[in-house]
This record gives sequence, structure tokens and C-alpha cells, in this order.
Amino acid sequence: MIRLLCVLVLCGMTMPVSGQLSQGTDFWLGFMEHVDISGNSKVLLISSEHSTSGMISLPLKDWNQSFTVKPGIVTTVFLPHNAETLGSERKDNTGIHVTSQHPISVYAHQYANARSEAALILPTPALGKEYYAMSFKGYIERGVPYPSEFLAVAVTDGTEIYITMSDRTPKTPVPGTTRKVTLNRGETFQVHAADENGDLTGSHLVSNKPFAVFSGNVWTQVPGGCIAPDNLYEQMYPLRHWGEDYFAMPSHKADFNLLRILASENQTTVRINGKVVTTLNSGKFIDHRFSDEPVSITSNKPILVAQYLSSHECNTRADLLQGDPSMFLLNHLQQTSRKATFYASPYEKISSNFISVLARTADVNTVILDGDTMRGFKRIRHMPNYSYANLQVFSGIHHLEAEGCGFIAYCYGYGQLESYAYATSLGFRVYDEYNNPIPEGGCLGDTFVFHCGVDMEVVKPSWRLGDGTRVDSSFAIHAYERGGTYNVSLILENYCLNRVDTIVRKLTVTPPLELETMADTTVCAGTSVHLKTAEREEGVIYHWSGPNDFYTTAADPMVLASDGSYGGEYTVIATGSSCYSLPGKLQLTVRDLNPKLGRDTSLCPGDQLFLNADTTLAQSFLWQDGSTHPRLRVYQAGVYKLEVRDEFGCEGSDSVQIFRKCPPAVFLPPYFTPDGDGRNDFFGASIDVDFTNYELWIFTEDMQLVFHSNDPAETWDGTYAGEDLPPDAFRWRLSFREQDQRTGAKDFRQEGWVELVRGE
Repeated sequence: MIRLLCVLVLCGMTMPVSGQLSQGTDFWLGFMEHVDISGNSKVLLISSEHSTSGMISLPLKDWNQSFTVKPGIVTTVFLPHNAETLGSERKDNTGIHVTSQHPISVYAHQYANARSEAALILPTPALGKEYYAMSFKGYIERGVPYPSEFLAVAVTDGTEIYITMSDRTPKTPVPGTTRKVTLNRGETFQVHAADENGDLTGSHLVSNKPFAVFSGNVWTQVPGGCIAPDNLYEQMYPLRHWGEDYFAMPSHKADFNLLRILASENQTTVRINGKVVTTLNSGKFIDHRFSDEPVSITSNKPILVAQYLSSHECNTRADLLQGDPSMFLLNHLQQTSRKATFYASPYEKISSNFISVLARTADVNTVILDGDTMRGFKRIRHMPNYSYANLQVFSGIHHLEAEGCGFIAYCYGYGQLESYAYATSLGFRVYDEYNNPIPEGGCLGDTFVFHCGVDMEVVKPSWRLGDGTRVDSSFAIHAYERGGTYNVSLILENYCLNRVDTIVRKLTVTPPLELETMADTTVCAGTSVHLKTAEREEGVIYHWSGPNDFYTTAADPMVLASDGSYGGEYTVIATGSSCYSLPGKLQLTVRDLNPKLGRDTSLCPGDQLFLNADTTLAQSFLWQDGSTHPRLRVYQAGVYKLEVRDEFGCEGSDSVQIFRKCPPAVFLPPYFTPDGDGRNDFFGASIDVDFTNYELWIFTEDMQLVFHSNDPAETWDGTYAGEDLPPDAFRWRLSFREQDQRTGAKDFRQEGWVELVRGE
């Protein structure tokens, strides 16, 4: 199943507030584990309404590639095999960064052996700090489980993510457990369900900084028991972009479509076609099937809705072997567009393409597809203000536009054991907790500028400035006559949705105040210092900020300068009865001499390594053997210690232990001859360390399992089900856990090929 490039150009959002599109100049993404591990293709498809250029990189794997793109042309870039994230609950360096000079649309596609999936990638400004995963139950075939999965991608250093698992995982056996993961820019963290029965839908991810989340399955059936399976891959919308009003449209030639509705808050009441069907708590979901009529999904609190195309066995209306699982997120009714250029894909056996369009009934005569008025709209019986159309289209590029309140559209296609489906456009609120257009405050005498960019044909903006002033416009300039705190509101009345959104903020206007701080100061690491201002006023709150997210409202705060990261510029501002235009500043220099010899490590006899002080501040060095050079050559195991000192009298030390240790040696022969001559008759592994959790798998070239053992003493004799197999190349996969008393258990995994040779 493939989901290839539908969105090329997106513009003209009609939302309660100004919207941002799925186009952008900065993107972060990652590829999850595929059923064909390391044997799948990972492709980015890039388009733009401008001639532009850019760069794709895996920053932590030292790989990058430039690209160019022209309007109406799709640029294809293949990524290296090591861009795939493998395993569960461990950090990886598989984050992918895409940048461009002008706005582009980016689409990720991962495929192998008619098992493929893809997703439209959101630009970095559209990301958020809170997500819930949307997935599906896993699948097992020939004893091999293929689990539900999700992936987090960090776009900033120091991204602290708290993950609450909705189901068991290999390293988190109790559902509901929360674990903290800290990622730096470009690092990823993937989670698998413990087995094929797990479903990670509802897993909660919260962070201190915006990040990206992808979710789906390694390989699964939709619904369970329906042939054939496929992998699922979709970028999750952050909670800031969820809504309460959705429409789902039936797909052509389908017996039914499956909806999954996920709640973010307790006591979320869900209605389908106006009827209450359930009340959900945070992270819980329900599934709902529908077939020939669109359904309305509404709630009293934000929800996320996914629609699934089912496996071909459950589609009796479709042609023979037509269809395959596909997962896509629905746009809520605020995420409409007035223009979209999309690509109906012919790739990977797709033989027929369709487009489903939802629009207000009053606007359907303005919907234009490829230059002609789009026909075939049907009014929705239970919501007559809306109409929808399901139309077959040719493969290739299409242009869709409308006047009035715009449209929501999805394109999809069927082929032999294949399908794709996704939204032709995505629009999100800009004005929320991430981007409030109301200023936080300023000094008395300042001129305050209030501005919001909205579609005046759809939205009527109105400012309430807190001192009795009202401005019915998207733009206002205002000067306050006296200091104080003002409750400012931006009211956005949406004609299309018949709703009103209000953005509020307290704006503080304060008189000027000049601040002077203490002189710049130098201290040794591990000591403390008081920061002081020369002035002190009644009713004034001092806001100090500095390195390491330092923040306090203490008037004379103390900084414990435990290491060099606490050095830098510290600023103080005051709010309350006074105001000043420039902050007070002081420079704190922390002399952090602590050498960093690194972690305890191992040395194999005959090898050597160098220990470096890794500090530029020290003036003198003293090793345990009396050496005074900043670098020490090491030939043998032992404990090594370094003491350093600088001209200010600051001191530091570090030690490291070097163990005698060589890596495990693993041998599997490249061929064997099961002819009974007593030489090389069997195939097995030789491992020179203590180990547990031994497993050996042997597959045919088309991945049919012919041998599996957990016993290291058991070898393969070249038979399957008691019958001799003919000479051929077979793929083997070996895993074991080394038992090391110093470093603990370590998992090893290897793959390769063995040649079975028989005499004539």
C-alpha cells in the first residue's frame, strides 16, 4: 500500500484565525521500523510553487544532499538505509532535517515488496509540545510479531519528553508507566508494543520543547483478520491542532471505512451524527464503522480522528485483490482551504484514483477542479449545510479551488494489494498558546501595535484594549494614558463556522525604571555568588534570567556555579510600579577546570589509548604517575587520576578506570556441506563470551522461516520439515545478550547469508 504525494501547493486557509499551511522552509522527520528491515526504500518527495533549492541531512550521521525544485515538478530524493529507526526504547541518531530557501511541501515515502506507506510532513512551526499516538493493533505471521509503534524526533537540544505508555512495551511491562527521555537535536526515540496484541494508541507524549511524533505499525491488518497486512506511517498532529467538529466521507468501492476517535481530556462526550455514542477519558478511544453516508463527529473537548482503509479481503465491492490498509488523519472543520494542488499517484500498482471533497452547500458551485466546475455534490441528510462529492480522477497533478468558506478534500487510490489516502491540504491555527498576537506589556508612553492577519471575507476581528477602547479591524495602534494591567482581547467571529474565538492576555503598562547591577564577576566552579542590583523599590518584582534556564524573582538571588555552564550573561528586569526600557546585565565568568576524562572504558591487551584533560582553562596538570602533560598515553588497565589548577587558584580533578576487555568474537561459516562426511555438516554460531537470550533464525531468500532455535548447542542440518533443502543461499539472523559483570548485559544482533552446498 502506497500513499504518495498528494499535496504540492497549499494556500488560502479559512479558519477562525490566521492559519499556517503544511508548506514551510524547515522540517524534521524520521522513518519508523519497516517490516522489511534495512531492505526498504526511504524517499522524500518535494514540491513548491516557487523555483527554489534546499538541503536534506541526517545531522548525526554525517549525511546530506542538496536539491532543487521547480513549480509543478516533484523532486525525489532517496535517503540512506541507516535513516530507518530500529528497535524499541533506545535513542538513535535518525532525525532528518529539511531546509529550503522558499516554502516547499515535503512528503515521506517508505516502501518495499508492495508494503509501503507515506505521510505529509509538517513544517517545524506547526509542531507542538504535547501529543497522543494514533496507531492500530499489531500482527503476527509465521511466529514473527509485527508491533504497533511510534517515534519521537527532537528538533532542539535538551528536549525532555515524558512518555506515558498506553500498553506494554519490551522495556515497560506495566501500561500507564511514565518514563522520561532527554533528546538532543536530531536524536530519535522509537517505542514498540510488547507483542502483536499491543496497541499504542493513546500513549501520551509531553515535552518542554516542540518536537515531532510519527505513529503507525510495522505491519498489520485493518481490521484484524482481514487479508492483507501493510505497514502504517503517519505524522501525528500536536494537541494544539485538534478540534471538536469533523466530517468523514466514505471511500469509493468500500464496504465500510473505519474511524478511530481519540480523546485528550476526561469526560469527552462524542457524538456521531448528533447522537451521543460514548464519553471518553484522556487517552481513550473508540472505533466506528460507516459505509455509504458521510458521518459527523463532534465533541465537547478536542479529539483526534483517524480514518482507515481496510484490507482487500473485507472489501467485497472492490475489484479482485484491490485495496490494502491505509491510515490518515482527518481535518476538522476549521482546517479548510481555498486552493490546493495535489498529485493522484499511479505508482506501486495504483490503477484508479479518487477525490472526496467536503464544502458548505452554499459554496459547491464555486468548487473548481482542473479549470471546470466540479460536479456530483450530494447534500448531507443530517447536516444539509454541507455537501460532499466522490469523483474518480486521472493519475497526475490536479488543481482544486473554491470561493466562500473553502473545502476539505482527501485523495486516495486503489491497486492490486495497494492503496493510499491522505488530505490534500492541512491548515492549523496560528494564534494559540504558542503565538499570541497580543503584546505582554511595555512602558508608559510606548505606542502599542495590535495586528492579526485574517481573511476579512470569512472572519470579523475586533479588539478590546482593556481601557474601554474598541477597534473593529485587524490592525490597531494605541497609547495608554496611565500605567496598570489591562485585560486585552482579540475577538474573531467566523462567518463560515458560525462561531466566535477569543484570544486574551494581560498587558502590563509600567513607568520607566533604570537598573544598575553589580560589576562583572569571576568565580571558581563549585562556589556560589549573590547577584545584586543597586536600586531597590517597594512593590517591584525583579525577574532574573540567565544560563541553564535560570529564572527567579528574588531581589538578590544566589547562583550556585557548579560548573562552567552557569557562566554567561545574567539579566534582570523589573515589573510592578516601575518600568525600564533596557534590562540590567552582568557577566558571570565561571572557571570550570574539571577535566573530563570520559567514562570508564576497556582496553584490549596490545592496544593503546590517550586520556585528554579536555580543558583549556588549566595552567598546570598532574597525573597519578607524576606526569605534567595534558595528555597521557595508556597501555594497560588501571585507575588514572588527573588534578589541574589555574592562575586564579581554581582546582579540579577527575579519574577514570580502564578495564582489561576485548569485544566478543562471533563466527558463523559462510557455507556448509551437510553430506555426512563429518566435516562442516552443520551450520551454527560460535561465541567466545558468556551470553544468554540466544536466538538463531534462518530464512529463504523470500523470508520463509526454515529454522529457529533458542539453544546455542542446536545447529541446522539443511532440512526443513524433515526434508533436505536444495542448494541455495539462506539468510540468517542471530541475537544474544552478553553477560558482563562490569558493564551489565549488552544485546548483540547480526545478520548475514550462508550457502548450503550439496554434492552432485
